Amino acid sequence: MNWTELTPLNPTNLNDLEARIAAADAAVVAGKLSVYNALVTAGKTPTSQAFADLVSAVNYLGNELITVRPGDSIISNNASAVNKTAAVYTVTKQSTVQANGTVRVRYTLNGVMSGGPGDVAYAKLYKNGVPIGTEYTILSYTTPLIVTQDVAVVSGDLIQVYAYRTGEQIAVISNLTIGISTPISVTANF
Repeated sequence: MNWTELTPLNPTNLNDLEARIAAADAAVVAGKLSVYNALVTAGKTPTSQAFADLVSAVNYLGNELITVRPGDSIISNNASAVNKTAAVYTVTKQSTVQANGTVRVRYTLNGVMSGGPGDVAYAKLYKNGVPIGTEYTILSYTTPLIVTQDVAVVSGDLIQVYAYRTGEQIAVISNLTIGISTPISVTANF
């Protein structure tokens, strides 16, 4: 029988509806148990058998199984500009990577001078608080420098841009992006 919002509810057209609902419920419970057991076998035991916990565990496992390559499909975009006036390297912008493999990191370094000529803005890429990139410098009011570097990562790594300045220069860091070669899209349909 085809159901619409106008279908009247009566014993003739219910066709053992309670039995069909019970069978569907049993199939869902069995499916959840199968997913839970598979995750336990893979070493990623979910907090519970609730759908939300199963989805979290599957997504976490999926991130471990997917290896990405560097490219221009943006998976993280931290575009806002941050002004840094510290005289020593300090973290200016950061993003957490939820993938394994190698990603392409880009950011923009600009300098704004509020003092005399010769002041310089510096920036360097870090991963989990450890320097990994080349140090870049820029004088004030020159063309912004777009820095690109491919970085090997594991899921959960923190990609950071540290910056400092000399004199009265202001180091401006913006447009921190993380890109991969092919976009990843995961959809859970429950």
